[in-house]
Parts: sequence; C-alpha cells; structure tokens
Amino acid sequence: MTLPRAETLADAIRFKQASPVTLPIIRMIRALPSKEAKTVREMISIVDHGQEKRAEIARRVRELDLIAACTQTARDHVWAARKALEGVPDGPETKALYDIAEFVVDRVA
Repeated sequence: MTLPRAETLADAIRFKQASPVTLPIIRMIRALPSKEAKTVREMISIVDHGQEKRAEIARRVRELDLIAACTQTARDHVWAARKALEGVPDGPETKALYDIAEFVVDRVA
C-alpha cells in the first residue's frame, strides 16, 4: 500500500512518514494541556503555515526541551539493543548492528 505524499507535518505523523521533527511534535502534543495541544495540531495541519507559525512550533519544542528528551529516548533504545546483543558472537555483523545503533543517535544529537 502506498501512502499519499505528506503535505503537512500532521500528514507525516498520520502516514507514519519520516520527518526530523515528528517525535518531538508528538511529544509536545501529548505534554501540552488540551487547548494548547489543539492549537499545535491546527498549526501543523496547515500546508503553508508560514515563518511565524514555524517559529512558534520551534519555540515550543525548545521550551519543552523535546529534542533532548527524544535523544535520550533514542539512547535508551540503543542501550537496550546493545544489551540484547550480549552473548551474540563477535563478528562483522554484530559490529554492524552496534555501529548502526550508534549512528542513529549520533546523526541527530
């Protein structure tokens, strides 16, 4: 099944498409009081929300320190993945799995 192209950040979230800010925005919506969360949902649902709206979304993400929270969640997953690999024989495949996990966190941190 092919999903339609995401025109807005809300579409990207709904279609589960990659976006560099998807997780922080989802966390922000969950963290905000209902009325503010509704405002953010409306802001990300507009195709061309302009520089002012983008700045407001970025301000909220920074204010709630969501990038750091998401980076920590990624590091926690990497730690769990590395722990799950304990006991797997060393080799190029195992090293590749470790390297991929580290790369995923390091590329956004």
